[in-house]
Amino acid sequence: MDALIAVLPTPAECGAEIEFDDSITTVEALYRVARAIGEVISSPSGDVVRVIKCEAAGDPEMAKLIDERFQAPRRAAMLALLRRGVARGEVRPGADTQLVADVLPAILMHRVIMQRERLGEREIREIMEQVFIPLVEVRDAPLERAAATL
Repeated sequence: MDALIAVLPTPAECGAEIEFDDSITTVEALYRVARAIGEVISSPSGDVVRVIKCEAAGDPEMAKLIDERFQAPRRAAMLALLRRGVARGEVRPGADTQLVADVLPAILMHRVIMQRERLGEREIREIMEQVFIPLVEVRDAPLERAAATL
């Protein structure tokens, strides 16, 4: 696993930088993360990640190790980005959770692994505009009250 982790993309290579310049909005940073994840999972390194994740599905110890060594640092970086967005008023409070942090990489991986899609700019834009941005954007109070009654 150490050898594997040494050759797999780092969180920075996955676009999950811990800090972004103040001039970069959270939406811009999220697009950068989505593009970087798309590039990585469409690369030879991404092929390795896909194979390992599929193998780990039947091996709980390997799955735990992969999560601890590979996914957890990337999730932490995404959480930091979401928390930055909350602090700046660009992400709705409560959207800075592990579950939300897992959504963007999960949908990108799903599109590549399960649907065998190429992730170009158009596909990434659609995922961001139709799924992820609406999930994290600041909502109007009346909409939040309406959602709470459902």
